[in-house]
Amino acid sequence: MIEIIAFECQSKLRRNLGRWLSVIALVFLLLKADTAAQELQISGLHVVPHQYSNNIQWRSQPDASLGARVELFVNNRSNQPLLLQTSNFRFDGKNLEELSKEAWSWHSLKTLDGSSLAPGAMVVLCWNGKKSEWGSRTQHRCEVGAWRGDFELNQPQIWIDTVCFLRSGGQGRGIYPDQLVVYLRNSQKESCRVIRARQWLPASNDTFQVLIPGEWVENLEHFTESGHVSASTGSSIGESVDGIGGFVWSGKELPLTYMALEIEVECGESRKTIWSYQRVHTNEFDISGGWVNSKVQGKNSLDIDLFRKLLRRLHINTAQIEEVGGFTDNPEVYSELPLKRFNRMQDLSRFDSDSLIPQIHAVEFLGEPQYGGGRPVPPQEVYDQLQPYQKSRLPTSVTLSEERTWRYYAGLSDYPHYDAYRVIAPAADAWSKYDRWDGQSIRWGAPLETIGDMTRSLRSLNRPRAIAYWSQGAHHDWGGLFSPRRGSPNAEELRSQAWQG
Repeated sequence: MIEIIAFECQSKLRRNLGRWLSVIALVFLLLKADTAAQELQISGLHVVPHQYSNNIQWRSQPDASLGARVELFVNNRSNQPLLLQTSNFRFDGKNLEELSKEAWSWHSLKTLDGSSLAPGAMVVLCWNGKKSEWGSRTQHRCEVGAWRGDFELNQPQIWIDTVCFLRSGGQGRGIYPDQLVVYLRNSQKESCRVIRARQWLPASNDTFQVLIPGEWVENLEHFTESGHVSASTGSSIGESVDGIGGFVWSGKELPLTYMALEIEVECGESRKTIWSYQRVHTNEFDISGGWVNSKVQGKNSLDIDLFRKLLRRLHINTAQIEEVGGFTDNPEVYSELPLKRFNRMQDLSRFDSDSLIPQIHAVEFLGEPQYGGGRPVPPQEVYDQLQPYQKSRLPTSVTLSEERTWRYYAGLSDYPHYDAYRVIAPAADAWSKYDRWDGQSIRWGAPLETIGDMTRSLRSLNRPRAIAYWSQGAHHDWGGLFSPRRGSPNAEELRSQAWQG
């Protein structure tokens, strides 16, 4: 009996000890996880408030509730890696599914799921708020597990307006840019001075979501000798004009992937950092001929020598093509007119290669998603369809057509395009509502200056990315129902649209 009691006591002691050790281990893990979570830090914000032009007329008025496109830069300040799970993300207490239903038009956070955030590394949380509840002058909270970070969305006072990626050797010298040309804008009444800058890049394209800091660089080629970004000034019509400044950063070749740019500026007695986030791709001034691959008397138009010579004389270097038999697969013919491809490029094992990247303008296969053949494609669906290209080295493009709502599609692609012809062509805006011709209303044309309005609108909503415009061309029989008098724009109308774009 004594032996049995002693055995039971020892057994209970071992069980209790095991339980206590388990509890201690669990508490330790929770404390460790909580400590790591508390080491997350919001390092910066890039806020692009929504806008639309008041000069463009519509059949129904645009929604006046303006949201904002946001990039939130979050660092791991702990000494251990953190595993990111998007199911743990909350904004203002709501999960991603709830936010996608009403608050945001699209977000990128699903791509972070399963990513390991190394100590010192950073991720960029991107979303596009639909309404004023997610626009300027609003306050929010981001939660990732036990971590909480509060932030405020405001119209920036100084921001990165444009980032151009160039090759110092010029066109045809490799595929990797080695120069950044950075333009800043300043809406403050005092000038600011650029102190230094650094790049955040991923270890590889496969882990494009996780960015690692580079070294701070102070030796920048500033636009002005002092490195200042000028103060905002007044204009002759009473409107303020943003101050401008910037620099050229020459250095090592940049990988064709996503990059964050951090710039430290001094404004008065305070210092701050400003941020941008975009894909690295070499910026070149491409001129496209559109759909130049047609059948002419049973023959491919690009097989016709005179047609190729015409395109070359017009400085056309891009077309809506992918593979054209007898042209792209014929080195002798293709070298005479090396048109850049502008299409789906779905076979990344082929197109994402050093030899073909110089021959690619951008990935484009969604047409005009705002129209979508009668069913507008939701912005989140557009993002999801472009997602397979994020690990590649190819820039993506989306072509938009309706300025009133393209704010919801802002930031979706690496190289946004738009088309909106102004004379004798289908259009999204209401041409009969324009009053520019001594009180007359016409249905076959719109003010040509609205091309400039749309260019500035798309450019501002997608900054600092470059954009492109599909300018109206001299096609036969644009008219028909649109104009009984003529079937094509005249030369002055075409020239004005191209200039405004």
